[in-house]
Amino acid sequence: MVKKSRFLLSMSLAVVLTTAALSYADSVCSVHDGDTFTTCDGIKVRLFGVDSPELKQPLGPQAKVQLVKLVESHDVTLDCKGRSYKRRVCQVWQGSHDIGAAMVLAGYAFDSPQYSHGLYQEQEQAAKAGHLGVWKLSDGGERPWNYRRNRYGKKTTHSVFK
Repeated sequence: MVKKSRFLLSMSLAVVLTTAALSYADSVCSVHDGDTFTTCDGIKVRLFGVDSPELKQPLGPQAKVQLVKLVESHDVTLDCKGRSYKRRVCQVWQGSHDIGAAMVLAGYAFDSPQYSHGLYQEQEQAAKAGHLGVWKLSDGGERPWNYRRNRYGKKTTHSVFK
């Protein structure tokens, strides 16, 4: 009976974690690009509300390096808001620092207002005014969402409704 109760409890917890918003703390083991990483527990995470240049775009590799500096081998707190392409879409915190805000402020990500509703607009304006990261390029270069659409026919990289 105890084993059955534990099994039911763990199954209930699994359902809650996969269907509801997730708030979770873990270490980051690998960074894939400027807005995606995997925790040591195997959770693939897409930063909420931002979009970094793709690795084949100008400053894409530098965006990845910036995210590595901010999160790899660090403990982060995830405030997950949905899923996209088998990844959790999360606002990510390292201590009191919002990682999405830090990426945009450094010029290695754009505010994605259709998802963030302008959450990172001030950081983007500051990076643009300081000619940081992508803002060293003419008007910030090609936006990642346009790059993906033009190269691969993809509309966006994250939808919290998938």
